[in-house]
Amino acid sequence: FDPPNKSRLFEVWRNPVHNTLSPAQLWLGFIMYYTRDFDWAHQVVTIRQLEPLTKFEKWWSSKPMAIEDPFNLDHNLGQAVSGRMRTYIIMRFQKALFHHHKSKTWREIEELMDINILCGDFKAPKFIICDKCNRRGHRSTECPNIGNVPSVKKKQQAPKNQKK
Repeated sequence: FDPPNKSRLFEVWRNPVHNTLSPAQLWLGFIMYYTRDFDWAHQVVTIRQLEPLTKFEKWWSSKPMAIEDPFNLDHNLGQAVSGRMRTYIIMRFQKALFHHHKSKTWREIEELMDINILCGDFKAPKFIICDKCNRRGHRSTECPNIGNVPSVKKKQQAPKNQKK
């Protein structure tokens, strides 16, 4: 990988720290930080500063998950994440940490990156919205309310017994 503005990288990124950790150590550090240390209720996920950034500082306190867009600092990438989905994400991090904390090499971690091990029978919450009834959790082809919701065509048709 060769970034197009590599010559400007150290002008923009002052005092870079050279990484000495393996990918496996970086992965475990990432999971440990976001499962043990990070305060999801009050902090914002950000890559632009080392100090914690609070939701209060960004005026994003009403959302369960706050992720600062590195290209548009006013945009919360986590604004559409519900409380249930945030819980699901944190649970997956915890399960990944449980399975990976004894691994020593990247290959051992990679072998454990099996979706069945990490997720088991617990599936992500469905946030599909039905086009027919406007409810979450199913598609219009699977709508349980299809007989109870009048279609648009039926509403627009005039009654047959109407005299002209």
